[in-house]
Amino acid sequence: DGSEGGIGEDDGSEGEDDDGVSDGEDENDLDGEDDEGSDGEVKEDNAEEDEDGGDGDEQADFDSLAAPTTTTTTSSSSSTRKTRKAPLDPSALAEFSKTRDATGVIYLSRVPPFMKPEKLRHLLAQYIDIGTRGIGRVYLAREPDHVAARRKKYGGSKKKNYTEGWVEFLSKKDAKKVAALLNNVPIGGKKRSFYHDDIWNIRYLSGFKWTDLAAQVAYDKAAREQRMRQEAAQAAREVGEYRKNVDKARMVEAMREKKRAK
Repeated sequence: DGSEGGIGEDDGSEGEDDDGVSDGEDENDLDGEDDEGSDGEVKEDNAEEDEDGGDGDEQADFDSLAAPTTTTTTSSSSSTRKTRKAPLDPSALAEFSKTRDATGVIYLSRVPPFMKPEKLRHLLAQYIDIGTRGIGRVYLAREPDHVAARRKKYGGSKKKNYTEGWVEFLSKKDAKKVAALLNNVPIGGKKRSFYHDDIWNIRYLSGFKWTDLAAQVAYDKAAREQRMRQEAAQAAREVGEYRKNVDKARMVEAMREKKRAK
């Protein structure tokens, strides 16, 4: 279910790694511009847009829900400062495992044009019963750079666009409910809303956890970097071969000129 590309996720922080991210505590990425269509005209969004959050870029942060703490101790008999990890608390580990196992993840095979992570969170949160555990992290994969560059070149919107996404619910029940209720259903809302006529494309990922997504993104990033290194090496070899052929051609031409002079 993963996809290569920039990523935005809803884990509380977002960075420059091409992802749309939001987690409710650190809402950094919203452009502050009104949503606009592909024809370049600015359209009014519904009143709910005001609840989407502030401006900035959200960073894809794949940290787990909890991490072991570290303690720093200084030995009185030694001048060197030693740092060692605190032992894992079995009860804390069990609680973390219980919290993680209770979560559910849905996959969006298509994200409505120019929809940001916080807007997506806001729309999905309307279908969760009050008092439930709510939505965890959101990760949106940004469209390839060459696609965005081509759109901007021909006068299209300069806003960030995302192609697919994952949303973590803190309860499997909520994730299954939202996927079953919204899949292939119009987004709706006010008629003047920019997303009114878009269709949800949502699927519940059985047995899928957020750590699986983090591992996949890390793998995709490593594969992308390796491919770029290979392409750079291939380009360097081609340039070297071209220069060698140019030098050889010059040498042959010089020899012919000498023969003609004789």
